[in-house]
Amino acid sequence: VFPCEVSVFATDSSVTPAAYSVSVPALAALLIMSVLLILEVDSDKKCVSIVIHNVIGVKRMKDKMLGGNISPKCEYCEFSTPTNDGDTVLCPKKGVVSKDWYCKKYKYDIFKREPKLHPTAPEFSKSDF
Repeated sequence: VFPCEVSVFATDSSVTPAAYSVSVPALAALLIMSVLLILEVDSDKKCVSIVIHNVIGVKRMKDKMLGGNISPKCEYCEFSTPTNDGDTVLCPKKGVVSKDWYCKKYKYDIFKREPKLHPTAPEFSKSDF
C-alpha cells in the first residue's frame, strides 16, 4: 500500500527474511487499523471505553505535584461550573452533567480540587502518660 524499501537480513533464499524496514505512514496506518479493529470487536459502549482507556492510559491521571492518583471528574475540569444542587456541574461542551462524569474535552484544573484534610491529633497532657 505504501512505498517503502525492504531490507532483508537473511541472504539465503530458502530462509524467511529476518526483518523488514517499514515506512512511518505504514506504521501509522497499521496503528489506526488496529484501533478500528478494537472498536469493531468491542461494539458494546462500556467495553469500548474501557479498552480505549486502557490502551491510551487515560484511566487515571498522575498528579506529580501532589504525588497521588486523581481520577478524572467533571468536578475538577477547567471548563465546568458547579451548580447549586452540588451533584451536577454545568459544562459548556456537554451541558448539565454529573460531577463524577468526564468527556474527551476534560482538562484538569488544579485549583478546583480541594485536598482532603488530615485529622488533627487530640491534645494530651502529662497526666495522660
